[in-house]
Amino acid sequence: CPNGDMDYYRFNAQAGDHIGIFVLGMSTYPNSSLDPFVTLLDKDGKSVIAENDDQIPGERVDSELHITIPENGEYTLYVRAWDHPSAGGDNYFYTMGIYNDTIDPTTSFIFPMNKGRIPNDIFDLSVMATDERSGISHVTFLWHSEDWQSDEWIVIGEDWEGSDGWRMPFNAFQLPLQNQLAFYAKVYDRSGNWRGTGVWNITNSTWQCIFPFIAK
Repeated sequence: CPNGDMDYYRFNAQAGDHIGIFVLGMSTYPNSSLDPFVTLLDKDGKSVIAENDDQIPGERVDSELHITIPENGEYTLYVRAWDHPSAGGDNYFYTMGIYNDTIDPTTSFIFPMNKGRIPNDIFDLSVMATDERSGISHVTFLWHSEDWQSDEWIVIGEDWEGSDGWRMPFNAFQLPLQNQLAFYAKVYDRSGNWRGTGVWNITNSTWQCIFPFIAK
């Protein structure tokens, strides 16, 4: 596409439809130079309802947005380069998906399990995540210490690449020994629906000793 090009799409939707839109460019395809910007217009074709530049600002520059449709009608979507109108060329290509999905994804922890043990080292948290309609967008991982009175949930990170499974490294090397750790994952589909899954009473102690009473 030449410099200044914009691609327009129209689709019909009903009030209450949960629409997810994603545009995959240079963050997904190494040979693409497109840093996309996606905009959704109202039924009048002019008023902006929602727009998105980056999935993760300045880090993952593909575009993704979610919206619950307010009224029945025809809506307009357009895609342009982030640095429009100066960008364009044969290598400015992308893949776009539009989904209507109101069903939450399915998920559960693979590792660790409830009341399980984790190593005092770097290891991968891992969850099973599936969504048959729009597909999984990303998974956010969190952890909590055994101090449930004072501490809060801490975000470990997000996994946007599920080709090797949905996982996140966690470094437990410097954690004090504790027996009520917890991990939580928020699994999002590409229409913005999400479901959480957690594991509780996790220990990072590496040994347990039972000292028998020895009669003399």
